[in-house]
Amino acid sequence: MIAVLTGDLINSTSHNREDVDYQFKLIQRAFVQVGEWGDQSASDVERFRGDGWQVALSRPKHCLRAALLVRATLRSVNTKFDSRVSVGIGHSEYLNFNDLAASTGSAFIVSGRKLEKMRKSKTQFAFGHFGREGADANLAAAIFYLCDSLCDRWTSKQSEIMVHFLNLDNKNQSKIGDILEISQQVVSKQIAASGGFAISEAIDSFEEWID
Repeated sequence: MIAVLTGDLINSTSHNREDVDYQFKLIQRAFVQVGEWGDQSASDVERFRGDGWQVALSRPKHCLRAALLVRATLRSVNTKFDSRVSVGIGHSEYLNFNDLAASTGSAFIVSGRKLEKMRKSKTQFAFGHFGREGADANLAAAIFYLCDSLCDRWTSKQSEIMVHFLNLDNKNQSKIGDILEISQQVVSKQIAASGGFAISEAIDSFEEWID
């Protein structure tokens, strides 16, 4: 099983070419970080149709955390920078991390279809798991929707803090404060205002379900 994240930039036509290209660099930066999470591997970011992108993860477990990290990384620079993210978990019939355009499998199909449906809604996250349906899968999708509603409200400063808070390198609040040159109390207050502690619990539950 793998996870495929397919996305497209939000309101890309309102940004100039330099801003669009910069957002893709930020997305790539986020997935470089994801690729450092234990035995996780992340493919290169495959760009398509101007504002679309796709990435494959070798371990599906981290897909929600990765999706949130992408949006936090974008919004930390400018809250007008953002992306839809559709996550599909499934099998890969053929997988080439250096050429996702040539890769095939149910994870790619689910992720792509969910993104197409999402364009007709107001949500920025979608989730599907090939072969797992019913109440459990619906609850997992609901976690994505709830995280989406919180993420939509993040300020640039909150997003910057969440970039570090979502990371798996075990930075505590004091260390995050040292990196950003703010107090631990401010870090804690901003995480709470971002819904970060609730999001952390949701991520833990989701990752346990995937395992």
